[in-house]
Amino acid sequence: MAMKQLRQRLHRQLDPQAWRTNGLSPLNTFLVIAILVATASAIIQTEPTLSTAYAEPFRVLELGLGILFGLEYLGRLWTIPDRQPNRSALSQRVEYALQPAALLDLFTVLITLLPFITINVMALRLIRLLRILRLAKLRRMSAALRLLYDVVGSRKYELAVTLALAL
Repeated sequence: MAMKQLRQRLHRQLDPQAWRTNGLSPLNTFLVIAILVATASAIIQTEPTLSTAYAEPFRVLELGLGILFGLEYLGRLWTIPDRQPNRSALSQRVEYALQPAALLDLFTVLITLLPFITINVMALRLIRLLRILRLAKLRRMSAALRLLYDVVGSRKYELAVTLALAL
């Protein structure tokens, strides 16, 4: 299979607007399930007893999800030129990478993988709470979450200042 065909097939799987039938593509369905698993894991890990007893399985799960979300981000970045084939691929990728949804995806990958790089306990606690933001990745799939995302986006500067002060 040629790279262009592979990219087009992946684009149809990743971009809900490119999926030609009702509902989500199989890949997006899998990603929604992964987001829900990651969110449930983050919530469960706030319970010290469970977090301690199952530390290694949680670590493996987080690493696997971090890699999955990283591959998703790279896949979206790679396939974005298929939305508008007549435009420059580089300009579309840069434009996509600077969109709030793509920045959120990148942030999600970073907060998932950061615990494997840092050992600062306070940073780990903050990251554990921020993992719940993964639900925002579902924004692509839900009008209600899209509205929530838009509301949060309208206050992004205030939230960024609050986050900076919290660190």
